[in-house]
Amino acid sequence: MMPSKRVPRRGITVLNFGDKFTFFGQEREYYSTNSLSGFMMGKYLDPYTYGSNGESGSNDMINQNGDYPTTRLNLPLMRYAEMLLFKAEALLMTGRNSDAAEPLNEIRNRVGLPIISNPTLADLKHERRVELACEWTDRVADLKRWGDFDYLRMALHGRDHVRKTDPHSDYKVIEVWPARNFDPNKHMAWPINPDEIAKSNGVYKQTPGW
Repeated sequence: MMPSKRVPRRGITVLNFGDKFTFFGQEREYYSTNSLSGFMMGKYLDPYTYGSNGESGSNDMINQNGDYPTTRLNLPLMRYAEMLLFKAEALLMTGRNSDAAEPLNEIRNRVGLPIISNPTLADLKHERRVELACEWTDRVADLKRWGDFDYLRMALHGRDHVRKTDPHSDYKVIEVWPARNFDPNKHMAWPINPDEIAKSNGVYKQTPGW
């Protein structure tokens, strides 16, 4: 699977219908009969690119049942790239935009993108979204921290393919998840378990709004 030159990380992160990928040593074209959005996360497929058990180059750290793709491999919870993005964000928040260029561009250089000499917060937000997509980082926490509440409220859309077993099927865009309510006066923090409040003998109070 070759990433797009225009968006070099998207082709690695997300599979669209018809995208080529390697599964147990065999090249395939992606389609799905059960994806609500019509897409699939492709970022963690590398362990499954090898041949099946016993073949040259096979990976014995994965389940050889392709219908139950589990692995004994450790997945990174936090990468060096996220540390660079945290550093860039901290510099931006203190008005040091030119200094933020170095950590931000270290990531962009890795994927062959042009440097940004004087990045803005908008540049940082975009970089976190595309670099860390589908990883263990919390997109919701990012949006809360930035006050971008509209993204937490909007409906989410996907592709409904006419022929779900045809990688080249036509599709229509549909609403997959409806718009949600997000009240920053309530939803910026989680509620406390009522059992823990009861056991605290009045020390703990419920989170405001809950």
